[in-house]
This record gives sequence, C-alpha cells and structure tokens, in this order.
Amino acid sequence: MSKDFLAQPNGLKYFDQLRRFFESSLVRHAAAYATPSQIKELEDALELNGKAIENDSQFRKTDIYFHRVIASIPGNPIFLAVHQALVDWLIDARPDRVNTAELNKRSYDDHVAIFECIKNGDVEGADAQLMAHIDYVFDKYYG
Repeated sequence: MSKDFLAQPNGLKYFDQLRRFFESSLVRHAAAYATPSQIKELEDALELNGKAIENDSQFRKTDIYFHRVIASIPGNPIFLAVHQALVDWLIDARPDRVNTAELNKRSYDDHVAIFECIKNGDVEGADAQLMAHIDYVFDKYYG
C-alpha cells in the first residue's frame, strides 16, 4: 500500500505530511514529559549521531536511532511500529543524489537544537526545530 501511495504524483508530500504530524506530536510530548533517564538516552543517541557525521551509513543508523528514542518516550509500542514503518517507506523513496556531508552536518546540528529544547522542556521550540529539520531534509532530497 505504501508503494502505491509513494508512486502517486503527491505521494512523497503525503508521507512528508504524515511524518510532520506524527513526529510533531512525539517531540512535543518528549519536551513536556521526558524523564531524566529518557533525556539521558536521547543525549547518548545524539552523541552517537555526532560521532558518525563523516560515515554516511553509520550516520543514517544513528539518525534513525535518535528519532526512534524520541518515538519511544511516550512508552507506546504502536508509536515505535509506526516510526519504523515511516523510516522504511521514506528511506526507500529517497534518491542517492544528495551531498551527504552537508546533510549530515546540518541534520546533526538540527538534532542538537531539538535535544536542547526537549531537555529544557520547551515544547514550542522543540516542535519548531523539528519542523525546520524536516523541511530542510525534504528540500535536500526532493526540492
């Protein structure tokens, strides 16, 4: 079903919109309710992400892991399943023509900003940083 949607003229935009709605709720929840141990787990994921900037395949894994930790914060296993499905669908649809060195550095910087907002309980800031991140990544791949 996802491949059928992605093949439609606006399929990528539909999935981008789904990602925006879904991850917005997750990051807002994280900023409002993350426990100190969850913030530490997210910080550890961020550290791994920063160490992988120059290794594209490792960066992709740590990028996904950073977002997965955010998806785990509400404690709902359905959110993790939806997150994994979104990752699978969107990664499969991405073209290979992107300058990954630039993308990885900017994505990491975005992740730092998102993390700081979550850590500081800044719900609006976390959402705004996430939206800027999603917009940037979408534009790099499809703009």
